[in-house]
Amino acid sequence: MTTDAATKIISKYESLVVLCTYNILFTNDICCGQVIESLHAMKRTPYYRQAFKRYLNDADKARKEYERTVNNVIGSDRSEFFAECNDKYVEEVNKHVDMLYWQFKQTLDDNGISHSAELAKFELARTLCDYACVQFDERIGELRKKDSKFNGFMLDYLKLDNVARLMNLASDNLKIGRTVNMNTERCTSAFEVLARKLSDADNIANAIKAD
Repeated sequence: MTTDAATKIISKYESLVVLCTYNILFTNDICCGQVIESLHAMKRTPYYRQAFKRYLNDADKARKEYERTVNNVIGSDRSEFFAECNDKYVEEVNKHVDMLYWQFKQTLDDNGISHSAELAKFELARTLCDYACVQFDERIGELRKKDSKFNGFMLDYLKLDNVARLMNLASDNLKIGRTVNMNTERCTSAFEVLARKLSDADNIANAIKAD
């Protein structure tokens, strides 16, 4: 696809393209922040060893690679604008991110698991990375449903699939002594509220509008 052809398609569906793209970028940025926090948290625990340690560090490397790629695409001339928009978006969703964290921690506490605060941080990051991939597929699917020409756009660099894969491998190698069901009613409810907030069109629009 030529640059002119791509530009025409983007212009034709500008509002949808902006909504989908910023939604993916904002959610991914929250995920990346949580991966960093989870790594710092898990380093303080006895679980940070062997295969778990390796996969978690690999996930962080994949996170850095994603951020380098996206920053190059955004460019230095737009990076400040994106950062300001992202701050507005995060301000609106942070309390819901925190709520999911506290539900995870409470579930771990109810099961008598030590280092529940750190483990909840890890589970939060892992869950958000999985969700970001689902959201990516949904948003890109919306564009391709609107116009099949979007199939010609190479957008996979915006997907956190490698980060999510490595976070899940880390989870598979996390030995805490027992199996804990993290899909409790409270955890599921908190996740659903957060998911709605992350994809809320008004929240995204408010974040990117000029003051």
